[in-house]
Amino acid sequence: MRILLIVTNFIPGIGSAAHLYHDLGKALVKMGHEVHVITMYPRISYLSQDDRGKMFREDEIIEGIHIHRCRCILY
Repeated sequence: MRILLIVTNFIPGIGSAAHLYHDLGKALVKMGHEVHVITMYPRISYLSQDDRGKMFREDEIIEGIHIHRCRCILY
């Protein structure tokens, strides 16, 4: 099955929502599904000290999850 998750927070952002969706995506990939996530670029305040200042790609695959980041005017 192909699954699309549309979320505002995803890793590398810190916080429970980002990790919850990441864990859900990993579990679905492990079950054999193709998982895509549409999310925003992480806000600086939601990043660990190590990740601040890093550039995040628009499209990447992390642990089998296809991540698509877009700019959003909400924040």
